[in-house]
Amino acid sequence: MNILDTAQVRELMEVGADVRLIDVRTPGEFAAAHIPGSANVPLDLLRTHPAQLAARLGGGPGGQLSDGAGGRLGDGTGGHANGTSGAGSSDRLSRGSGSGPLSNGAGGHVVLVCRSGVRARDAQRLAAAAGLSGVSVLDGGLTAWESHGAPVTRGRGAWAMERQVRLVAGGIVLAGVAGSLAWEPLKWVSGAIGAGLVFAALTDTCAMSRALSLLPWNRMAPAEAGSGSRPEAGSGSGAGSGAGSRPAAPPTQP
Repeated sequence: MNILDTAQVRELMEVGADVRLIDVRTPGEFAAAHIPGSANVPLDLLRTHPAQLAARLGGGPGGQLSDGAGGRLGDGTGGHANGTSGAGSSDRLSRGSGSGPLSNGAGGHVVLVCRSGVRARDAQRLAAAAGLSGVSVLDGGLTAWESHGAPVTRGRGAWAMERQVRLVAGGIVLAGVAGSLAWEPLKWVSGAIGAGLVFAALTDTCAMSRALSLLPWNRMAPAEAGSGSRPEAGSGSGAGSGAGSRPAAPPTQP
């Protein structure tokens, strides 16, 4: 498994290497915070269109993944791939506007990004299954990127998926315990959530996060999730302070 840490990715970018950062989180999470210049291609879209994934990462002239209308996917200023409709999502992933695929096949670096690295590794496995072995993962994801003081563009969007999972799982457990005071069998609801969390840890998967990713605030396109996003540099490495100091906005109501 190819893994690059924040320092390695920043070094590649500073020397002018062809680095393509692909953020596989939901559009809502991407809108809240992302690495400047990264493109948003949600993991569920990659799961449903593996052939297009292979075609777009497999070679050819360099360039940005395009929405087919002159905008780059997930840059917050043009097109995006939010997976909200099957046919449209397939078209957006597979076609370009004269901008070429994500990897130039001649020394370019495709680096997958998520919040902590778990979903990026899932995306890397999808790429490997499609016959692509040169795709890397940003070690520690956006969390590590921020902790190293690297710049982050912030806007209005959804909470990080891990935070949403904690909220929902904790809420169900609390409701089950409280409800069991009136009807004892409800305690098994809390037990089921606990068992699910143990299974998620053992298998490094999370069914709840996949379910939550389908909710409206997570599927919202970056441009729709809120305008006025601003770059925010972290502390250190010559950048200003503040990365990670402002909490992400809570999920918008569906």
